[in-house]
Amino acid sequence: MGGHSSVDCCENQPQRTQRYTEEEGVRVRAADRLSAFFPFSTLPSSPSSSVPSVSSVVSHTPPPPPTSTAARANRRGITLLEVLICTFVLSIGLLGLAALIPVGRLAIVQTAIADRSGACGRAALREIKIRQMLEPDRWLHFNGPRVLDDGFPVAPFVIDPLFLGNYGSSGSAPPHFGNTAGAQSVLRFTLDCPGISPSVPMSYALAERIFRWRDDLEFDNKDPDRRPVGTNPDGSPGYKGDYSWFITVSPAPAEATLPNAIQKRRYLVSAVVCFKRDLTVDESNMAVAEHTAGATFLGMGYGGGSVEIAPGEWRTPPPERIRDNQWIMICGGGHALWYRVISVSEGSEVENKSTFLTLAGPDWSEDTSNVVQAIFIDGVVGVYTTTIERQ
Repeated sequence: MGGHSSVDCCENQPQRTQRYTEEEGVRVRAADRLSAFFPFSTLPSSPSSSVPSVSSVVSHTPPPPPTSTAARANRRGITLLEVLICTFVLSIGLLGLAALIPVGRLAIVQTAIADRSGACGRAALREIKIRQMLEPDRWLHFNGPRVLDDGFPVAPFVIDPLFLGNYGSSGSAPPHFGNTAGAQSVLRFTLDCPGISPSVPMSYALAERIFRWRDDLEFDNKDPDRRPVGTNPDGSPGYKGDYSWFITVSPAPAEATLPNAIQKRRYLVSAVVCFKRDLTVDESNMAVAEHTAGATFLGMGYGGGSVEIAPGEWRTPPPERIRDNQWIMICGGGHALWYRVISVSEGSEVENKSTFLTLAGPDWSEDTSNVVQAIFIDGVVGVYTTTIERQ
């Protein structure tokens, strides 16, 4: 009986081995299927390990499907067209940034000119008071005679020793201010030499020291101490000399009705600051940097208003261009006032292309129906006006 049992065991051994092999294959195939959807850490470490339970498999968050080599090869990259578009957009931005560089540089230069002209104008008003330039005894014609010998001036006039000193005392008479002529001429006077002689006109060298601003020093940017470049013959620091000034004098509106000119003691005085002013005179004895035209107010002249300059009203060659923020002097009726140009426009062909100017400044108190003189001086960058009473 015992031998029968051993024979049965031997006969069942191949069946058990085959069953074990089939079960092992099932486990292996199941593990392969699970490996496509779950981390390898959840799989059995060996074929002999037990298959994980359903609860343990569900408890793990499935990772994204693995990327195969074919999927990576089919992934879309940046094309050449996209690169070109990006380069084009970037170029537009860089060009816009580059265009701001000269605009910013121009704004810096204009700001520096405005700042220095303000300092020069304030210094000029102090010089007028300290040096008593409004004393009539000091006013001289270009060749020496006193202005009071011809009577007290009742019309606006200009004190411009720098221009007259550069012109000299020989030859013909220098041009009037703005190259004006006739009854509406604006006379140009100089000053005497204090401490020398009351009848000697101020020399050009002395006018340079007084009427040319000496505080625009020129510095060496490479010098760490930022010292002025060079020195003048008198030992003072070197300066550029780009800023100069002259004076326009007009009786104050409050004293316009006084019958006697000598009774007028209050003056509307303007220190006119110029940047790189041209003092030359051409062959026809006309100041090349001064232009005059007849103008007509289009309104009542409140706050400046608007004026029209017809093409035939130019009494000198017109300036190359009338710009915004340019300064002009309006003369007429015994007054001379400075205005700043706000805008410039030209008429149509029907209007024969008259020039229309919008001005900002004081009210024009004279009759606006009369033709006035508009005087343009090249290089004027600032006008500083005050009322000064003669001592």
